[in-house]
Amino acid sequence: MKKLILFTVLLFCSMCFKSKLVQGQYLNAKPEDFTEITNRTLIVQMMHEDNYYIEEVNKKIEKTKNVNRKEELQKDLESYKNFIIDFNKYIKDVVDKYWLYNKKKPVEFKSFSEVEVLRRNDPRSYTILLFHNSKKWVRNEYGKETYANHTIPTLIYSRLENCNPYDPSFYEKIDYSFFFPYINMRKESELLSTDLVLSFRVMQLHIKVILEKNKKDYKVVNFARDQAEENCHEVAKQNFLLEDRLMENKVTKADISKVFTGNINIIPSSEVSAAIEKDEDFLVGMAIPYEIKSDKSGIPGLELAERIMYYKCFVDIKTGEIYSVYGDKTVDNWEPYFNVKEFKKLEKCK
Repeated sequence: MKKLILFTVLLFCSMCFKSKLVQGQYLNAKPEDFTEITNRTLIVQMMHEDNYYIEEVNKKIEKTKNVNRKEELQKDLESYKNFIIDFNKYIKDVVDKYWLYNKKKPVEFKSFSEVEVLRRNDPRSYTILLFHNSKKWVRNEYGKETYANHTIPTLIYSRLENCNPYDPSFYEKIDYSFFFPYINMRKESELLSTDLVLSFRVMQLHIKVILEKNKKDYKVVNFARDQAEENCHEVAKQNFLLEDRLMENKVTKADISKVFTGNINIIPSSEVSAAIEKDEDFLVGMAIPYEIKSDKSGIPGLELAERIMYYKCFVDIKTGEIYSVYGDKTVDNWEPYFNVKEFKKLEKCK
């Protein structure tokens, strides 16, 4: 599949307050709501450039005297625009081939302005799937209420009437959201279309379980924990794939082999993507945003103080089933990179 470029200004994070940890996924729909959500006509909203964002970046480019920083901002802006072009070009193929719900009528692909017309005239006939940069309102350690420095690349799946970008309660109303897996370790934060495929598979299995088991407030991280516990005894039968850049620095395959006897293949992103395309029989490593802890969130110049936390999973390429999870507890390592600890935990399942 074709590749997309995810602009480097996007980082995964979730809502934070002073000295507190807060789960980030927005899940407001009740289990019974998903029957309606999954059976309405689906609209996929195409992306458009955010003129306000572009204006803000251009202002930063004009003001900065640091040549390297100026080049970095220009590169970010170019990547942002390219991402939108490529996303709109390839999302149709991914949705048509891999989205399993909302099959009663053909999926419709609409611009933002076209969606706005439907939202005004007939919102209760549609479910919408869109890419959104979630903003987070926080209170930092100085008591100031502000947006966090970063946004969250998110897939939102919701009834149209509950997904109004101009509603101040937007995040309290959208039915379902899913944060993209970590891809910033790749050059220019490259996003492969198979990242979308794998995200769709996890999302859809999660929604299926919510429907079948009547699970209330059943966020992705809770689903991951339950899946890992249920599938743990099957780990010995599996073959594993991990992107080489998702390995923690200085950790080698030899280090992993000392604690893990399973078949692990550490390979480039392109080879992992090819395996997903072919529906090969592997579990693939994913690092999914979970929480953020920061006492200085939203303060200009302290962006790196926003510590984004991830849980690391191995996910079945074909089904989206999760076989392991690590990093979802406060005693765990929250970094997105796989270390020896994840494989020690896997070995205990064997």
